[in-house]
Amino acid sequence: MTYDGPYRFLADLPRLADASADLAALHAALLDVTEPGPRLLDGSPAGLRGLATHWTQWPSFVPIRLAELFEGLRVDHSQDYVLVMIAGLGGRHDTGLKALMLRHDAALREETFWRVFEVEGGGEISLANIDQFSAGTTWRDTVVELVGDETLPRARVLRCALEALTRDFAAFRAGWFSRLCVALAPTPAESAANQDLLRLCLGSSVRATVTFAVAQLAAVAKSGALEEAPFVDAATPGLAGTKASALATLRILSELAARHPTAATAVAEALPHPHADVQRAAVSALLTLERGDLIVPLRDALAPAVAASLPPWLTGGDDAPHPHAPGDTTASGTGPDPAGGGLPPAIPVVAWTDADALERCAALLEDRTDALELERALAWLATCPTAGRILAPLASRAAAIARRDSDGWIPALVLATVDPQAAFLPQTWRRSPDSFQDTTTDPEPMVANPTAEESTPLPSLVTRLREVVDIVQGRAPRRPLLATPTDSQGWIDADELTARLDGPPASPADLTAALLRVRPAERVRLGALDLPAPTTAPELAVTWTSWGSSELKGDGTPRWVWWRPVIHGAPQPSALDPAVMASSSRDLYAGYASPLALDALRLAVPATTLPLVAVGLPLVSDAVFEASEHRAADVLRALAEHPGTWTPLTAQVLALGCSATQAGVRAQAAELLAAALPARIDAGDAAAGFEACAPACLPTRWASSLADAAQLNPGAVVDLLTALLPRLDRTTRGVGALLGVVVDESLRLHRPLTDAALAAWLSGFTGSSAAARSARSLLATTPLELS
Repeated sequence: MTYDGPYRFLADLPRLADASADLAALHAALLDVTEPGPRLLDGSPAGLRGLATHWTQWPSFVPIRLAELFEGLRVDHSQDYVLVMIAGLGGRHDTGLKALMLRHDAALREETFWRVFEVEGGGEISLANIDQFSAGTTWRDTVVELVGDETLPRARVLRCALEALTRDFAAFRAGWFSRLCVALAPTPAESAANQDLLRLCLGSSVRATVTFAVAQLAAVAKSGALEEAPFVDAATPGLAGTKASALATLRILSELAARHPTAATAVAEALPHPHADVQRAAVSALLTLERGDLIVPLRDALAPAVAASLPPWLTGGDDAPHPHAPGDTTASGTGPDPAGGGLPPAIPVVAWTDADALERCAALLEDRTDALELERALAWLATCPTAGRILAPLASRAAAIARRDSDGWIPALVLATVDPQAAFLPQTWRRSPDSFQDTTTDPEPMVANPTAEESTPLPSLVTRLREVVDIVQGRAPRRPLLATPTDSQGWIDADELTARLDGPPASPADLTAALLRVRPAERVRLGALDLPAPTTAPELAVTWTSWGSSELKGDGTPRWVWWRPVIHGAPQPSALDPAVMASSSRDLYAGYASPLALDALRLAVPATTLPLVAVGLPLVSDAVFEASEHRAADVLRALAEHPGTWTPLTAQVLALGCSATQAGVRAQAAELLAAALPARIDAGDAAAGFEACAPACLPTRWASSLADAAQLNPGAVVDLLTALLPRLDRTTRGVGALLGVVVDESLRLHRPLTDAALAAWLSGFTGSSAAARSARSLLATTPLELS
């Protein structure tokens, strides 16, 4: 069979693998490619670098390896080479190509393969990411298969996987190695042989790794093969992990305490654990061991509910008044500013000058996230007749950034300024996917890529950029811009705008952007100028949709359920009006939302957060399910600096952020929530936002985030949960954790339960669950008139 292009060969490789018994047949097929082209066999360092940073989803490593084996192609077996093997030993839908290559290529199997346990990868290329988005046989399936038929030695695979877990890999990528170990189901004897590595895993910063290691060591302890003294010495980090791993570690230490006196000291390390159940278990173990003396120094670290259960002789009889009066809502000296709500102060905008423009533009090229600095740059470019000469030293750097990165507004602006003939954000084209199926009529049909305006949630900014490029390239006269903010929050002073309007006529986009940045209370001062009324952001509505995985649990329900918000708002964003939002076809806009675009949304309409919310909500919701969604932090950062009105829709962004996969995003959302309540949104509206997106969130993560927020603003957190809990189903998983936060913070603030709706909701709990115990504890503080 003759292949008339490299992609036809790559597409046929899975079939060839299923039909072939050796690699010679695959190489013979490779020789039938009429025009292999340099890309197919590019083993140069630059070629490998490209394949190691972008997942083509094709088996692109196979022809390079075949050329090595049969044609003498010389390739440096660098780290990039290993990553290219991970990404391209099989395509996304392949079923047997990886196994075939590793079975029949001894050098690849004995040398390069083992390096996958040493090279972390990143971005699109890693074992974890390739497996997550592969529809065929994954790397994990392949390794398990090859271990099963003894192509790969089981003991070495297990040990290499554990060694990978001891390296400082990110949680998302480290998870692949622990999942591989779980899939191989090591016996207690096999785990016992690797106790040294499992003990090192206890100190991992990745909680899932700690949980896995504790489970393996617990099985070893049950079998009687635990190396006791080394475990006691290494156990402390395991006590700082998840609730399950900390409790399992405590059980092992409690059993060893009789033979190892230092085990009791290790148990005491669990007393500051953030989960009250772990604290209770540690207290119980120490009292059983008659080591209550170890509790006293750490008594203040206990949750109030746990401290209240201590025996009287351990409480110390401390009757000193609580530092917070019953009605206080913030901790003394640590609460947020109730007036500002955490909003940074408005600072006057300092314009660029010819003297500092080169330095500031160079900084903007490197950090392309500051929309306010971009506004300053546009204002300078529109008025400086020598801008091209001043920025000429940046042309080479701008060109390099434009070739490398996709967020090309700023480098394209610099290049268009330096070269009057340079096209600014021109229409681009790509090969049609159909070109891989039929090349008889047109070998490479081309289709248009989305334009710059079509691939951003803020097309009006692209319009304004094009207008400034027309000025610097001589197609339009120089003039001061109307829409440059006068302060760092994005506002334009009405008197300043009036003065600007005395100049040359402005474009419609520039005028619209300027009018939307005038404070509503100041717009009356523009009434005599006969200006068009700016369009305000529409009323938005959000509906949540869900779909379940085809894989089912034992009870017949989907193993995974994904939730996605649908944003309803009309009309669509336009070239002139930034106030209108992405509608239900949000993927067209939010999918392209760069950090710069998100920051620009903050400045576009300072009066309301709705523009930012409409684009940011889907991004933050993705962060609940996907650790790889990195833009949630940018959304929260822009929201923290946005001076506009908050609504329950705004609170949904925070609710999703408090349930994000990444701990850093949750901490960011918790800090913003603590600052915003009640200065920017009251507890009732915030609770309405939390309730609306509750199905898409994990209440257990909410509990952790709200506990963090309570360190800054405990009273506001209690108010929020008081309003929120009656809106939730009592049977929702994680409600008990939320109740625990209320109990602890109410005790800490000495605040009794006074809300009748919450009291009625709490009275519906029965049984001996943790949630029921917390409910009874709260009800016990209810005044007689509500009980």
